[in-house]
Amino acid sequence: MSLHLDSRASSRLARARRIRGLVVAAALALAVSLILSKFAHAQGAPPKLRGEVTVAGDVVTLADLLENAGPHGNTAVFRAPDLGTTGSVEAARVLDAAREAGIREIDFGGRSHVIVSRSARELGVTDFARLMVQEIGKQDRSIDVQSLQVTFDENPGPIAIDTRTVIPTRIASFAWSPVSNRFDAVVSLDRGNGIERIRLRGAAEETVEVVMINRVVDRGEVVGRDDFSVERRPKRAGTATRPVDISQLAGQAARRPMRQGQQIVAADFAPPMLVNRHDTVTIVYEAPGLMLSVKGQALESGAKGQTINVLNQQSKRTIQATVAGPGKVAIRSGLQTTVAGVSQ
Repeated sequence: MSLHLDSRASSRLARARRIRGLVVAAALALAVSLILSKFAHAQGAPPKLRGEVTVAGDVVTLADLLENAGPHGNTAVFRAPDLGTTGSVEAARVLDAAREAGIREIDFGGRSHVIVSRSARELGVTDFARLMVQEIGKQDRSIDVQSLQVTFDENPGPIAIDTRTVIPTRIASFAWSPVSNRFDAVVSLDRGNGIERIRLRGAAEETVEVVMINRVVDRGEVVGRDDFSVERRPKRAGTATRPVDISQLAGQAARRPMRQGQQIVAADFAPPMLVNRHDTVTIVYEAPGLMLSVKGQALESGAKGQTINVLNQQSKRTIQATVAGPGKVAIRSGLQTTVAGVSQ
């Protein structure tokens, strides 16, 4: 009986040991799994190839080409395209460069190449013209630099410079004659990858604002605001410099025929004639509680507010009246000598 009990106890002890071993093994497996999970999380996803990138510097790095490049991201692998241009890199070449840097696995995302662009800022004619104007202003402070118009013998085409360059242009030498308006300049260009010099020749002239008529206009034709435009013209002998207020010309009539694109002055226009010579007009006399009217004939033309001679067709007397509107003249109540010539 005692032997039988010892056997049963031994069996229970062995079973407890097996269960304890399984628990320990499971705990170890869980621990290993957590460790591996943390390691994988720390490592992150494999680097992924980008489809398009834009770089500012002279070289292309792994960080430019790959997402999640890790500690190898600063490794320079290719020379960047020229300023303002675009090129492409085959995915196989990126893989080779990555392997040399220690990256073994890349997610290509189905891409066979990467489009690489080099950012740039362009300098054009306007930028160089502004540079010439600034230099002329330094040499002659009596000139209104805002009125200077710059033209180049040969326009400097768009020139690409590094976007990181703070001061891309400097005047190396400059000569300008206020008599001939000619300039000769040498400009230093900092393009980011070296200094270049270009020579610019041309003219810088003072200009004035002039008003132009935009269409053919006949004598006596009434014009509107849209019939005019303002341009800047070189300030030379014969160029009208007296300012013209376009808003004051709207509704005026041309005093002479004009061709499209012709420069005009305020004196070219006058109030439109509301009454023309020989027109039949209505002569009106108004006074408090009284209004008389009679037909007459205009003996001269007149704009609104002008006093003209009018023939009273009933009395055959010539009177003076003020043009009040199209085909209508009025007599002021104070003109007693003319009132007698008006009857209803």
